[in-house]
Amino acid sequence: MKKHLHEIEEILHNGRLPEEDLTRLRHQTWLKIVKAKRERRQHWGFLSLPTWTWVLASIILIFLGVLAMLLLK
Repeated sequence: MKKHLHEIEEILHNGRLPEEDLTRLRHQTWLKIVKAKRERRQHWGFLSLPTWTWVLASIILIFLGVLAMLLLK
């Protein structure tokens, strides 16, 4: 990734026309960064559950809390 960024900086510094489309190269670099972040997150096991699981668990806990309050009233 640093190599690609260095090549882009060198091309811009020298004023040469880029051999590759800079937008495509930037997009590829961005995809590599996102992929690396996802790989780092996957090692957490329990915490890497999908978002919908956490939303469903939160709704169930809220429902149980309201139910407990009504029963204790």
